[in-house]
Amino acid sequence: SDEIGEFSGTLRFEVVGGIHGNAPISMDVTGTTAFPAISKDPRNVFMRRVKTRPASGYASKQYIASEDVFDFGPLLVGRDPASREPPAPTLTPEAGDSETPPPPPQLDSETP
Repeated sequence: SDEIGEFSGTLRFEVVGGIHGNAPISMDVTGTTAFPAISKDPRNVFMRRVKTRPASGYASKQYIASEDVFDFGPLLVGRDPASREPPAPTLTPEAGDSETPPPPPQLDSETP
């Protein structure tokens, strides 16, 4: 269904050889439609959970329940500050300067 909600209806049908001959039978049915959703329960989403932040102050790859956040940990510890700069642009070769070899020459072949 294109709509979210609960829908009710009645199914009517006949059973050949059923009770009371071929008398029509009615059945009330109810269906529920919904769109899929991502679970918001931290117990189902995060495998590593702690109630409070560790005494050291650093949590690494843990969900901290008291703060309702996922802490990725100290991501830049031990990295050289110069490595955080974007790389310098590389120079492109001028027209006619090609570093790729030319394609091999076509060889004549004969079919028997």
